[in-house]
Amino acid sequence: MTAIETLKQWFSNLKKPTQEQFWAWLDSFWHKSEKIPMESVEGLDKLVEGTASAEQLSNHLNDTQAHKVLFDKKVDKVEGKELSSNDFTNEYKEKLEGLHQVDISGLLPKGDYTGTAQDLKKQIDDKADKKHKHSWGDIEGKPNTFIDTQNFFEEKKQEGFKIEASKLNDFVNRPSGSYVVKYGNDDWGGLLLVFRRSGSSASSLEILISHYIYGTRLSVRHSIDGVRYAGFFKQLAWYDDVIRAGVRVGENTTLSVDHQNQVVFVANACSIELNQIQNMGSVSFRKVFDDGTVTFTCTGKNIIYTGDTTFNGKKGSTAVISIFENDCYIDIRNI
Repeated sequence: MTAIETLKQWFSNLKKPTQEQFWAWLDSFWHKSEKIPMESVEGLDKLVEGTASAEQLSNHLNDTQAHKVLFDKKVDKVEGKELSSNDFTNEYKEKLEGLHQVDISGLLPKGDYTGTAQDLKKQIDDKADKKHKHSWGDIEGKPNTFIDTQNFFEEKKQEGFKIEASKLNDFVNRPSGSYVVKYGNDDWGGLLLVFRRSGSSASSLEILISHYIYGTRLSVRHSIDGVRYAGFFKQLAWYDDVIRAGVRVGENTTLSVDHQNQVVFVANACSIELNQIQNMGSVSFRKVFDDGTVTFTCTGKNIIYTGDTTFNGKKGSTAVISIFENDCYIDIRNI
């Protein structure tokens, strides 16, 4: 038989097959009038070997004992009659005989349970009813007395939580905790937090709160073993002091301490005085207009330019001024 690839080459474009090639092409197929041999169908012989003959099938169907084992195990359904325990094996009979009548209408199944209904009933019987209340007399190991919580905390508040300001230096002898500090006659405006590190050493954080001046900032000072660092309170910054937007300047202005560490947006040509900025303070400037010059003055101090000497660039130009002792550093970057 001619290979299929060879047949394809004979009948490709622009080729004219010969008579022999055309007959070879026809011989590669089975004609419908021809009978196909069994050995020419792959796997057919094995399939036929696994089937029963017509005679075997007929004998099996006519054999009254062929399915006797299966029919002997069947259970007949009789109308109006329930199954009896006699219909079960001995194993199932024993399980049925061990069951008891249990009311399960109020049970809420949850999770998996592998025991018998009798085991489940025993576990339920051993549990206390959800409405059961214990008697105080039935509790073992109960305390005989109770702490008067109201008087207890009142005593601690008066004796241990309030201290005179003159007694601050002996905090090293106090246990860790928080104490209200009395300043003046009746002005309870301080808080002392004591942190004991060991039996003979402690540190504290003292917080001063003013009650009589509205808007006064909190002040704090730190101490170790009764020795205050510098002995002075340091004010805590307001949130707005730390997180705040810049300011706009459009005319001649003298900057104040409040402008320190801020960004000043200059909107028009003007003169800006810098001598009120504190030592080691700084201010950033951004020019937000194109034409015109911004002039810096710093009366009483030496001006030192570290970049351009005139703030006259286009919109977006920047300048940073910094004060150190008697010098005023001005760093201009024009664009």
